[in-house]
Amino acid sequence: MKKILIISTTLLTIVAFSALLDHLPQNYTSFVYISDVQKLYNTFKKLPLGNAVMNDLGLEAMISSMLETYEIDPNSLSKVKEALVVANGELPGFVFAIGPIEKAQDLSYLLQNTLQSLYEGQKINIKVDNMGNYLVVYSNDDFFNEFLKGGGKYEDDPIFHKAGAVGIGYSKYNDVKSFSVIYTTKSSIESEMKVVSKEATEYLKPYKKLSPNDLLKGDVLIVLNAKNVKGLVNKIEEISGQQFLKKDEKENLPESGYVVAGIDINDIISSSIEEAMSGSTNTTVETVPNALVKISSSTPIEDEAEKNCEKIAAHKYKCEDTVWKFIDPKTAIMSMGKKKPSGDAVKFFKEVQNGNEFLVVAWDMSGALKSLGLDMNSYLMIRGWLEKGIVRLHAQLK
Repeated sequence: MKKILIISTTLLTIVAFSALLDHLPQNYTSFVYISDVQKLYNTFKKLPLGNAVMNDLGLEAMISSMLETYEIDPNSLSKVKEALVVANGELPGFVFAIGPIEKAQDLSYLLQNTLQSLYEGQKINIKVDNMGNYLVVYSNDDFFNEFLKGGGKYEDDPIFHKAGAVGIGYSKYNDVKSFSVIYTTKSSIESEMKVVSKEATEYLKPYKKLSPNDLLKGDVLIVLNAKNVKGLVNKIEEISGQQFLKKDEKENLPESGYVVAGIDINDIISSSIEEAMSGSTNTTVETVPNALVKISSSTPIEDEAEKNCEKIAAHKYKCEDTVWKFIDPKTAIMSMGKKKPSGDAVKFFKEVQNGNEFLVVAWDMSGALKSLGLDMNSYLMIRGWLEKGIVRLHAQLK
């Protein structure tokens, strides 16, 4: 298949934006606007993960070196104020704009050449341009023209005005509307989202209040806890346009119940980082994580395993490449790797748990950071719950 990289280098005549939000297209489905790029970036660099990525792994130095190659002063990026990503999922199309940036035209050439190097010989319908002192990346000419005209609107919401806010987001899809805010504290970057949808609340009602006995140890903790598990997965795939589970995998999900996974990944990440920093090409790095997955259903599910899987012992079944052991007819555990996960993401979740979560993704990154000599606590936490008919999502990077 012939693959072409499409790059536009037309210099546009617009000198500057009065405000990026003034350029929201009239027809869009979602946007994220960062009003204070510097505050967000500086807060990120102070976090353990940000310090590791930008300093210990040298990403900031690498970016500075690339800019200097094009005679762009890296310090000029300190004047960048705002950024906007706006999309129309029906076209599809997107526009990303950031600025003001000194020598934005030179930076557009740098990004153009980087894309050409990364996707040489591949088809990627992305166009890079500069609009005065703003850098713009877009994927659809018609949508970009709508962006130039502006005039798009969005509903205001109290969540946008949270203390410490550095950005907001808004989306609309059929009957679903979401309002989100990104804000900083002295020790974290956090985001809150409010989703308004009558249909969504039917899929997101939790099956039960989670107790400590429901949870599993691991560097990463994942929980899906809903009265309509299959309906929730189907709705997520419908909205995102992505298929996350195969048909037979979805058939194994409980109609109503919860799925909990505890996964150790920090050792794998640490080994990969050490290998990369040493320049080694060792191919013996373990890539299969230690993991446990527990499924608990409101109705018996062992009968299904007996019909569709190979019975290898009492209450124990081999289903394709996995082995499931039933604790009782409604609850089964699957193990992977050489030993049980031992990470402690559960510890951080317990500090903020309200008991009504339908979704949890918690990652204790402390072990991975230790490989960089950083002995400190750091975690990513995403939680979702229902509150008076409103879907609440909260994300925290600390």
